[in-house]
Amino acid sequence: MKENTVKSIISALSGAIMVLLVALMVLMLTKKDKPAERVHVSKPTVKEEVQTVSQSEVVEPSIDEKVSEGDSLNEAFDSFGVLDTREKPPVRETTDNSQKESKEKSEETKLAPLVEVEDSKELAELDSIIEDQQEKLKVPEKETIKDIFEEKPQKQQEPQKTPIARKEVTPEGKNLVKIDSNMEIKSELEAFVLGNANFLNTSADEFNKKWLSRLNGSWTDNIRSSARSVSQLKFANFNSLETVFTFRKARLNKISMMVYNKGDIGYITKKSFNQAKDDVLEKMTALLGKKSLFKPYAGITRNNIHFWVVNGVLYKLEYSAEETSKDFISEYIRVVVSKARPGINVINIDKTDTDVVTEADLRKLVKREDNGDVIINGIPMVDQGKKGYCACAALARLMMYFGRDFDQHDIANLASSTGSEGTDPKSLKKAIETMSAMLRLNMKVLAKCYMSDASSNKTKDKLLDMKENFTDQQMNERVFKDMAYNNRRYKEFEKNVMSSIDRGRPVAWALEVGMVPEKGIMQSSGGHMRIITGYNKGLGVIYYTDTWGAGHEKKTMPMTSAFFVSYAVWEISPR
Repeated sequence: MKENTVKSIISALSGAIMVLLVALMVLMLTKKDKPAERVHVSKPTVKEEVQTVSQSEVVEPSIDEKVSEGDSLNEAFDSFGVLDTREKPPVRETTDNSQKESKEKSEETKLAPLVEVEDSKELAELDSIIEDQQEKLKVPEKETIKDIFEEKPQKQQEPQKTPIARKEVTPEGKNLVKIDSNMEIKSELEAFVLGNANFLNTSADEFNKKWLSRLNGSWTDNIRSSARSVSQLKFANFNSLETVFTFRKARLNKISMMVYNKGDIGYITKKSFNQAKDDVLEKMTALLGKKSLFKPYAGITRNNIHFWVVNGVLYKLEYSAEETSKDFISEYIRVVVSKARPGINVINIDKTDTDVVTEADLRKLVKREDNGDVIINGIPMVDQGKKGYCACAALARLMMYFGRDFDQHDIANLASSTGSEGTDPKSLKKAIETMSAMLRLNMKVLAKCYMSDASSNKTKDKLLDMKENFTDQQMNERVFKDMAYNNRRYKEFEKNVMSSIDRGRPVAWALEVGMVPEKGIMQSSGGHMRIITGYNKGLGVIYYTDTWGAGHEKKTMPMTSAFFVSYAVWEISPR
């Protein structure tokens, strides 16, 4: 009995041991087939070793890796020196070790072992680093090339101990301007610009009371559209041959300092031009305490621009010259100070400021008097000075009237004008057409004039004879009045000029000076350009303005005389 009991116990134990052995084998097989948990990281190839990546070794992604715009965007950055020349992060190859066959395990053991997540602090740290890098490499879905170029707001820095410019009052009451470079410059112009944080908001009245005489300036017209100083004011230790303070809506809009221009000085050599430009650049950099940004061949005139933005103020050094294999044609060097618009950069620095002027706005500027006078108000003055820039100055006035910020020197560049010989009519017309296309303006010929080069008839011959043989009788307005009787071209001139004035559109008027007696003008004879600003139909006269500054805002001439001495009449208007 006992023997049977022992056998039963042994048999039961054997069965239990067998069950345990089978369960153990199943468990071992299951664990053997299951791969270890791995994080999804870049894995090396079989022949390479896995390198440990630390926080300090992660390479900052360059600009071209942050966006997917391709090589064209990189070239755009490179052309302006914006793109950093840093090395790109190394490209890591990825493989899926879970797909390796068991026969390759012997080779895998030569690599750094892959560690399970719960057993590795280093792997968790590596995962954090990789997630951080992936976040940096993300590009917002709506980000465009414009967003990338646009200047982003920067973190405010602590104020410097020494400001760029500070206004102090000396015992003599003079403004003393302190500059970062430890220079102390007694300059009224610097005191106005650098010592007055709100100078670009100066009203015309305030400027007239506090600054006009101190800057040796004078108003160019009776509506105070601009003030001009030719007393070689100093700024940044260079002399400004002509300084113009332009006002818009009775507030200071910009300051233009002319360092050199071909109209007043004549042409200079390439060496002299570059020396003058480099000297101003160096002095402006020292004054403002920072390097400039640069854009070559900018805008309609393809000029070069160095610029600085300091405390919301835009400082521009603009210069232009044309060089061929045989010649060097110097144009101008100037410094312009104005308000910096938001997001200004090398891409949009040459964008022309444009005010939207509607037909209704223009009609509001037309004033009708009880005596029959119909006159356009608000045409800003540009003083051409002693140079032959009448056409350039007249067109600049029209550009400003229509809300386009354009300078007479820019137009002289486009029209190949010279200070001594003026502007060729064909070149002028081409310049107007170029500006009209680029600045969204329309140009229309109002009438065919007998003095035009394209005209050929008996009337033109008579006019040319009068031009060559002036007499008191021939210069009498009655002669022109008789010639206008039933003249179809004259009627077209009269009708269209009055229609343009009624709509608030001044007329660009090219004529021969000297065929009609005039007093107090700066030119006795020859081709000239003016602006027709009004008329009086009952009196049979036009009102016009010259580009010689104050005192030349409003003049009059018989309508008939004005027509027969005309080379051309153009209406320029905004689209």
